[in-house]
Amino acid sequence: MRAQIAGYKIGSYSGDAATVDVVMNYSDGSLVSIPLKLLWVEGDWKIEVTPSGEFPLAPAQIENLGGYTPWSGA
Repeated sequence: MRAQIAGYKIGSYSGDAATVDVVMNYSDGSLVSIPLKLLWVEGDWKIEVTPSGEFPLAPAQIENLGGYTPWSGA
């Protein structure tokens, strides 16, 4: 199955941490919200993961891009 970024929204932001919700549009037509926790480390944003390498916030299927900034690929 293929996926493409369909949209995003900023959940929270400070100088050293942010939460960005990225929506993926999968080839079967489903939209999945993937909230990412970001940390500012050594001059760059890094995605925070758990010790087991998973995202700390659970993805969820959504119905549409209402409330998100649309993003389209090439």
